[in-house]
Amino acid sequence: MSKNFGFPNGPVKLSVIIASMLATGCGHVNFREGFIDTKSAQTKIEPEDISPMSIVDANNGEFEKIDKTDPRFIVAEAAKIATQEGNHASAMMNWDQLISQYPEYEPAYIGYAQAGRKMGAHQQVLVKLFDYKTRNAESADISMEIAKVFYETKDYTKALEEVDEAITIQSDNWKLYSLRGVIADKLNYTSEAEASYTRALELSPDNPSILNNLAVSKMTNGSYNEAEYFVTKAMNDKKADIQIYRTYAKVLAMKGDLSKAEALLTNKLNNKEEAQKVISSVKAEVSRPVLWGRK
Repeated sequence: MSKNFGFPNGPVKLSVIIASMLATGCGHVNFREGFIDTKSAQTKIEPEDISPMSIVDANNGEFEKIDKTDPRFIVAEAAKIATQEGNHASAMMNWDQLISQYPEYEPAYIGYAQAGRKMGAHQQVLVKLFDYKTRNAESADISMEIAKVFYETKDYTKALEEVDEAITIQSDNWKLYSLRGVIADKLNYTSEAEASYTRALELSPDNPSILNNLAVSKMTNGSYNEAEYFVTKAMNDKKADIQIYRTYAKVLAMKGDLSKAEALLTNKLNNKEEAQKVISSVKAEVSRPVLWGRK
């Protein structure tokens, strides 16, 4: 007898069915045995605090589209839904299921890495990525993911080596140069960081993520006026997110002008309460008020 999962009679979207299965604890599926209960296998790992700089994922949250007739479709769809819902443990396990059954399917490794990083499971992610890399050396996306893991675990030298390797494979990818700038900043390679951001902007002009990273770089080095210029430019983009607004508030905090930040954020967010939340958060984070007046 088939199980209807509580749905009424009639056609139901597959994504809705998968979402229901996930909600009932059916974490992932074995293509031969059907859905398996993995609720007991989920482990909550608190993510570590990382830099406020923007690290853009290789696929920007968009995963390869798979035809519904493809045997990988159900598990991949489950992983995507889990990602959208912020259930990174479930997403990680579903991508792992695909890896075990399709060990040469690169998007599964990317999805696993991005979910694993959210979970703070950096060592598990590295094992999977290097396993794939030993068999497929020429993958810029895999090297990029490895670089991000090393960055988040503060192994900046190895992170730089990996991102440089990725650039030799794919020299026209702005995300790689932006990430390289972030890593170089952590190593205090100021001129290298700026050159990396400049190249990223050549490949993707006025990109708000790159402009935000460049603003943070300038702020870190005490160039607050330049930082304000770049982050203001980033905020003018329709794709600007809360992280960019936080950078703007930090820059203005360093300049001792939080009232200006609150006024502009209230206008941008169209919500004074939300603007005040950002300002309050930044006040708590910026712990050296003696620097606020520097220009």
